[in-house]
Amino acid sequence: LRYAPAVDELILVISNRDETPIWRMYAAASLGDIGDSRAIPALRGLFSEPDSLLRTYAAAALAGFDMSEVEGILQAGLRDSNVKVRLAAARALGNKAAQRSVEILIYKARSDPERQVRVQAIQSLGQIGAPKALDFLRDVYRNKQYVDLYRETALSTLSEHDPQGVLEEIRAVIEEEWTHKDSHVLEFTARIISSVVSPGLESVFTHFLEHPNLLIRLYGL
Repeated sequence: LRYAPAVDELILVISNRDETPIWRMYAAASLGDIGDSRAIPALRGLFSEPDSLLRTYAAAALAGFDMSEVEGILQAGLRDSNVKVRLAAARALGNKAAQRSVEILIYKARSDPERQVRVQAIQSLGQIGAPKALDFLRDVYRNKQYVDLYRETALSTLSEHDPQGVLEEIRAVIEEEWTHKDSHVLEFTARIISSVVSPGLESVFTHFLEHPNLLIRLYGL
């Protein structure tokens, strides 16, 4: 309900270590929904809790606040030892205002030990939409050194946030994969862009009609 008069009481709940953990988690989520900046210090305090679920809820809650007030806290969350906390922090940073987080998200997309965090970092970079973030995503999609999951995620994210900017890479990848038998890269490329409405793709879809793979021709249609 985003009931602002409850903020003080909810802060007391999340700050009380004797309180039932699930209540502290729900209180953190409610504070995130309300978005009153008075709750930020208390939510920051949850990052020092040994319970990783509390830290996860705190990271998720901070997504509801002005990014200028919480971006640094979420960046610290990306370094947490627990994968769920890092994942929640990466998701919360998927905000156009999180321009200062591009570098660390690129690092997490390249180097985080958990695949799901890398995927979320790629998605959040697309949501931020900064030129350096989009350049990185185009490189991920084009670069064969990345596994197909990351390439597919990068293209899907670019198709949503910068479809015109990725046209050159789409054409290049299609030509590289055209003669490869059972190319997964070509298939996910065709599948993703078949639902995109963007000038310049018409010739790509026409080209698909000439491919020997029935699935690729269907995506062209």
